[in-house]
Amino acid sequence: QPSATPPTPSPSVTPNTAQNASSVPSEGVREVIEAYCDEKRRAGTWTAKTDHEHQAVFELFIQIIGECPVDTIDARTARDYKTVLQKLPTNLNKNPLYRGKSIKQVLAMKPQETLAVSTLNKHLTRISSLFAWAKQNGYVRENCFEGLKLKTKKRAHEERAVFTDDELARLFGTKQYQRHRFAHPYYYWLPLLGLHTGARLEELCQLHLDDIREEDSILVIDINDAGEKKLKSPSSQRLVPIHPKLIELGLLDFVNRLRDKGETRLFPELKRGRDGYSQAASRWFSRYREPLGLHNLKPRKDFHSFRHTFSNVLKQQGLPEDQVAALIGHSKNNITYARYADPYAPAVLKELIERLDFSDALKMIRPFYT
Repeated sequence: QPSATPPTPSPSVTPNTAQNASSVPSEGVREVIEAYCDEKRRAGTWTAKTDHEHQAVFELFIQIIGECPVDTIDARTARDYKTVLQKLPTNLNKNPLYRGKSIKQVLAMKPQETLAVSTLNKHLTRISSLFAWAKQNGYVRENCFEGLKLKTKKRAHEERAVFTDDELARLFGTKQYQRHRFAHPYYYWLPLLGLHTGARLEELCQLHLDDIREEDSILVIDINDAGEKKLKSPSSQRLVPIHPKLIELGLLDFVNRLRDKGETRLFPELKRGRDGYSQAASRWFSRYREPLGLHNLKPRKDFHSFRHTFSNVLKQQGLPEDQVAALIGHSKNNITYARYADPYAPAVLKELIERLDFSDALKMIRPFYT
């Protein structure tokens, strides 16, 4: 996403300076952005990655509309901002072709490959959230950016597709799994864990050895935000029973050997970066799936597709939606369950986990310690 500021910003949208601003403070748009970001940081609701992404969106916003009092921004400004966004190229700040150029200069080049609808909507959503906050705090009278998102034909489940049986067989039939040709243990375990837990990549990469434990005499993976760990939302905290296949392949032996070495994390070779522990693993899996024909597909198929595959297999078996939601860390739609009921016991969720059977796709895999 665009993030850098050209040496001389050239506004492409002119705010309405005729608006009556007597009833609201005439703060500069940059000052309002800084106040908004400061509040989010103090509240601890943004990760470093989220903060960086918002800064990129806000910087581009200022490049497009220019420095101006926030109370001069009106519906026309919002409409014109959206129009400019739709004409901007992908990788605006990474492509040497556009480096150092103003927004007007970039538009004059009429880029052919423009921002994807999903990226456009991220920008529009974040600017709308900014102005909703600005309205609530008395900087503006209206949020002129509300409702500007572009409609998309994609439904939520189509944005990333599930892996087919054939694709799973390809993923788990490589020399990595047949002959143990991998540079790091996470190459072996992460795809298997993703498939059998439905967990997000970062949730798996940040696991501690103590997170693999017994609860009510059932072996579980405790997905939590203790210490330095981060979760997407409070509902993401959950206990996932360990699938028998993972035990058969040697997961518990792997954990015990790490404990004997004095390690504390499941994948100590993964180092924490700005966005958590998963950057190196994400890059590796992108390289891993490319020769398997799973790289540039529409809809996308990436590590998150394990999560979709996991939930889809359970859904197709007609299992209760709220129980599947408990396994993958989604909030409950039923307010009675969400507010008053205790989480599902591990024994209940273990029955669901054991309904997952990927044996055909995994038949070529050697256990970790053979």
